[in-house]
Amino acid sequence: MLGILKLSITTPLMILRLVYSKNARFNSNYRQHAQICHKNTRTDLLRDIYNWVDGKDERHIFWFKGLAGTGKSTIAQTVAKHYYDLDRRQLAASFFFARGGGDASHAGLFATSIAVQLANDVPLLRDVWRQLVLQPFSSLEVTHSLSLYLIVIDALDECNSKNDIQTILQLLSEARQFTPLRLRFLLTSRPDTAIRRGFSAVPTVERRDTVLHEIAPAVVDHDIALYLNHELAVIGREQYLGPDWPTQWQVQQLVSQSSGLFIWAATACRFICEGRNHANEQLSKVLKTQTRDSAPEKELDAIYTLVLMDSVPENLSDEEKGISYGLQY
Repeated sequence: MLGILKLSITTPLMILRLVYSKNARFNSNYRQHAQICHKNTRTDLLRDIYNWVDGKDERHIFWFKGLAGTGKSTIAQTVAKHYYDLDRRQLAASFFFARGGGDASHAGLFATSIAVQLANDVPLLRDVWRQLVLQPFSSLEVTHSLSLYLIVIDALDECNSKNDIQTILQLLSEARQFTPLRLRFLLTSRPDTAIRRGFSAVPTVERRDTVLHEIAPAVVDHDIALYLNHELAVIGREQYLGPDWPTQWQVQQLVSQSSGLFIWAATACRFICEGRNHANEQLSKVLKTQTRDSAPEKELDAIYTLVLMDSVPENLSDEEKGISYGLQY
């Protein structure tokens, strides 16, 4: 059960004056177009997360790691929205790192952003975290002896300081030493060296790990097929392509080309929908990008190249096109 949070902060004006990231919260304007998991996809993963959040597992950190494009941020967005929609007080806070995302690209405002979110329902990172986040948790009143509080941290690998990454992981590991409550930290990242090194210092009794790119291919392909069928059906209705568009063979080809990457499937759908040509022509272009090399990154490179080349106006001269291609690469 998730209890009601009643913070006892002795300096409310101090909280109001804190500088915090306006871009990092899961439902910020910066993230207004962020997607959530499509209906009936990732069902086992999400059920596992919800059971962990709501259950009695003593491990207070759940690390979802995966290669680029495997859907980490979409899963984090889905979980944050799920608990926010249930009751806004159930999601204690969220911080979605984003490389190139301004104040969401570094940890300078991480602790203050979490503190402001808690108070609403950069000095040294370690000191701010303990003073403004853990101390309020330690002094709050709870409505249930098994109260749980969820904090979602997405794309930690996109924090631009390796030292701050190490510090954040250490602080998350130490969190339950400073509060009688059972905090839950759902964290996603790529399995980068700095992240793995940081987690190596976190006892296994305090964390759970799931590797997204090691999930059975059949399960992932099934979810990607559901997503593609839904998105392409919408495009087909909008462009009056008939009930038989696309064919199941075409969908299966797209699933194969995705190589297990949701980002590939999402990019393909956007290209087919928003391209300058008819959707059927755009679909044919995507199908022709299939590479002989089955490596996921090769397929991703191929579709990104297609998108870039297709963005160059056709009325340019060969010389102008060459210059444009050169700028894009």
